[in-house]
Amino acid sequence: MAAIDVQFYDHELNHEDLIAQRIREACSEQVAEAYIASLCSIVRKGLSFSWEEFVLHALWADAKDYECNLTRKRLEVDVPLAEGFFRRQFELGSGFSLTEGKKGSSLSEEMGVSICLMIAEKVFELTEADWTPIPQEHKRKINDFRITAAADSVRIEVEAKGRCVDNPMHQKGLKEAAASIFEKKVAQRANQNTSIMLGVIAALAKDRSEPAAAYLLDPEPEGSQLEPHAQKLLSRHQFYVKALNVIMGRAHFQVSLHERTRMLVKLGNRCQVLDGEPLTKPSGETYQIHSNSFVSKCHVAGSIGTVIVTDGEESSLYYWGIKKDVLQLLAEQNHSAIREFRAKAGYVRDLYAKFDVKIREKDAKRLKADTDSKSSSSNLLGMKVTGKLFCSSSGIVFGKLEPC
Repeated sequence: MAAIDVQFYDHELNHEDLIAQRIREACSEQVAEAYIASLCSIVRKGLSFSWEEFVLHALWADAKDYECNLTRKRLEVDVPLAEGFFRRQFELGSGFSLTEGKKGSSLSEEMGVSICLMIAEKVFELTEADWTPIPQEHKRKINDFRITAAADSVRIEVEAKGRCVDNPMHQKGLKEAAASIFEKKVAQRANQNTSIMLGVIAALAKDRSEPAAAYLLDPEPEGSQLEPHAQKLLSRHQFYVKALNVIMGRAHFQVSLHERTRMLVKLGNRCQVLDGEPLTKPSGETYQIHSNSFVSKCHVAGSIGTVIVTDGEESSLYYWGIKKDVLQLLAEQNHSAIREFRAKAGYVRDLYAKFDVKIREKDAKRLKADTDSKSSSSNLLGMKVTGKLFCSSSGIVFGKLEPC
């Protein structure tokens, strides 16, 4: 586990009071006080997270990841990159820090955005499936990311910035990042928008002697034409379409879900007209997710997934899956159940427990691993592996595997 310090940015204004005021204006008293208590708790205790959580958020911490489907090829490159960044550049302990180098600094700023997302999710009880990028009128830095989510009938906007500085514990190195947030606040003040807005700057050190830190600010919201309930439903559908693309490709279920998502986007705030209309197979039957569903896929720890093998001299093996509970909710299309779903984040498979997965023959040859005979229903080979699997709050099951 890694841990970083979280503070309110108080260079000129009392952002703790400003953020609390914004939350109280947007929410009912009970919800507002719960959010504020959560906010103060993360400032008091800091943010702790595993490498799996970091990698999953790094995959979604750039707007381009929302504009295209995830693919096996992309995961083969991006997963080991994010894991390597976490393991090589961060020192676990009371904090973690970045090694020197221009390339490392640039990458740290991109990866810093994922830390911002994790902070916002813990405060507002969201999942990585809830975020949607806000279109930018002007070209932005890749390490500046503006996203929106919806929870408890209120819209939540986060402006996330990753920065690499000499000393993350000194706020003077963050004036430029904070100033750009304040400029937006002045420009947007006339919008009369009631969204909760949270600015987060993740500051990572240029050398190993200083710990990382994150700062919370109060910028101004930009607004959205979608009602919170519609926005959250659409965000989750779009997220799962992309995540499932790695597992299913053009399978009937994926095609059906993609088509339903397209229809929901077109309906916008009128999406409730499709509430309770289940997804159907080409035969007209509804989907029932059980142990015999998607037999060519891996069935591990209550999820349906696939095995990713990375390129390179030393290939690595990862599992990427989605909880069957999520697939059943998507199949049934109960909108409130989809919006309210939140899995208990944590490890779901012990490190030393052996289990079976299915792997492509060419990947098995690259690994030079022992395999069973081909499955009668696919061109995949059976393989016994061990590995510690992590389930995110969105229901993504992910982890690194080792052949037995």
